[in-house]
Amino acid sequence: MDSHTQHDITYSELQKLISANAERYAKKHDVTIDKTFLILKLMEESGELAEALLVCDKQCRTRKLKDASEAHTDLENELADVLGTVLLMATTFDVDVIAALERKTLHKGRKYLNELTDK
Repeated sequence: MDSHTQHDITYSELQKLISANAERYAKKHDVTIDKTFLILKLMEESGELAEALLVCDKQCRTRKLKDASEAHTDLENELADVLGTVLLMATTFDVDVIAALERKTLHKGRKYLNELTDK
């Protein structure tokens, strides 16, 4: 799918689908998805993302090299795994990610954009 495609999904729908997938995963693999599992899973997925980036940048062992399209798809998939894990952590830890992003980042981005348009 084109990385610039518009997606119409709400944050609550995203949370619901990610939580449902986690439930499916837990049943399939007979694991308990708790805080410890999630932090370890995030570490695992982050490592896989790093590896995918190395492959995309051709900074890996020769045997791991892939064509650019396949390497980029792997990068997208691993980034999705990291993001999905982080969003599942937010749900599990009862963190309002949108409010936290607003508090930490979004307001600064808005301010910066306003400064650019005021010039």
